[in-house]
Amino acid sequence: MFWEKLRGDGKDPGYPKLPLDLRPGAIISVDPAQALLFDGADLTVPLPVGDLVAGAVSASNVFGLVIVRAYARSGEDAYLVQFNCGADLTVNDATLFHLAQEIYPQSEGDWETWLGERGLIGGPDLNAPNGKTYGRDWGDGAQAEPVALTETIYADPKAPPRVVEHKMMLYSREAGEVREYCLLTADAALGGAPESAPESAPESALIRAWIGVDIPLPSLNVY
Repeated sequence: MFWEKLRGDGKDPGYPKLPLDLRPGAIISVDPAQALLFDGADLTVPLPVGDLVAGAVSASNVFGLVIVRAYARSGEDAYLVQFNCGADLTVNDATLFHLAQEIYPQSEGDWETWLGERGLIGGPDLNAPNGKTYGRDWGDGAQAEPVALTETIYADPKAPPRVVEHKMMLYSREAGEVREYCLLTADAALGGAPESAPESAPESALIRAWIGVDIPLPSLNVY
């Protein structure tokens, strides 16, 4: 035991502190009753069938908050569970995102469509892949600068992480008595160990559209 303490826990030096005992391999469960609470809402995000297994996790500082993410899968569906936390890692709220579409721009002109002066990422509204129209939540004016985020993603606490650069914008719309979100993000992998990354974690350079909804904390369990 003494020698184990001297060696430490073996985790990568940059591995973050996470709330709720969240970690790679953790089980994330959404109370099935939540679907009943959403009944009647005009939602397009599918709630997972059964439990989710966190394949990779991260913690980043954005807008003065600690944004903790868990990348997971349910069958063929990719999910992102995002926990918005205070500096002390107290969880304020949580959003469940479902991966709606991946797009791989092939040319400079293609990228200009997304990230240019009048690009889709940062425009005042968005016609999403699900056929719904969302209004921009972040930024002012006719066009807003995409929010930049460098995310360090761990699929194994003891292994080197993957580093992914995001340029993103959050959109939302009313869906009955709840709000549905569309997180539109340009992702570029800067380095790391791709062989250890789950399929739902960002890879290469691409555009991702995530459709999400807030999940009440009592309906979300991590174990």
